[in-house]
Amino acid sequence: MFRHPVDSIQENRDFYQEDYFENDGVTTFSPDSDEVENLINNGLKGTSRDASRLLTAFTALVGAIEGAMILDYGASWGYMSYQFSKAKMDCESYEISKPRAGFGNKSLKLDIRTSESDVRSNNSIFFSSHVIEHVPSPAKMLEYGSKHITPNGFIFTLCPNGSDAFRKRIPKGFSLGWGKVHPNYFAETYFQHYFKDCPYFIASTPDGWSRLSFWNQKSQQVSDDVSGDELLIVACPHKKS
Repeated sequence: MFRHPVDSIQENRDFYQEDYFENDGVTTFSPDSDEVENLINNGLKGTSRDASRLLTAFTALVGAIEGAMILDYGASWGYMSYQFSKAKMDCESYEISKPRAGFGNKSLKLDIRTSESDVRSNNSIFFSSHVIEHVPSPAKMLEYGSKHITPNGFIFTLCPNGSDAFRKRIPKGFSLGWGKVHPNYFAETYFQHYFKDCPYFIASTPDGWSRLSFWNQKSQQVSDDVSGDELLIVACPHKKS
């Protein structure tokens, strides 16, 4: 589902430079330089911005993650990229907001690009967390992801859950899940259709974190229960299922 009227590419880019704000204290918050290390190392533990579960998931996909090349697409000021780099992954990042990217590069010594054309194409993982619900064209973002991974690479995406199962479980939460800052809303069926020719794993969190390690990376697997708060999608776009 998508909000109407849709935003143009330029409207979308302009909005995310300065106007976009999330009231979670992390996503669009650029802390003072003295605060940032403490926030990353201590303030994110146990929150949805703690990368521990992701690092475990990446290990299940690619084996040893040290040196694994990952693109953090929609990195904001780099709170995830920093954790990936600290785990010794080879992390490159993209962020549409130049102020947030600049902060991450200066304060966290990251490599956050603000032009999609400047991003390398040989990543093992194209990662995005709560990004696809913001973009003008979800299909173009997934196509871009496919072009920026190796033949054995993975697209790994998290997004708000727009499934019927979630709607039945939390009707009010479902209705609040989209709007100005979330113009797109996805059910699991969207990703089943988009990745119909390749292996994929689709679940909702928190269930999906434990189930992912059992996926054989050759089949198309959808969890029996996708009523969790967010969708977790992993796909191998260059392989045949």
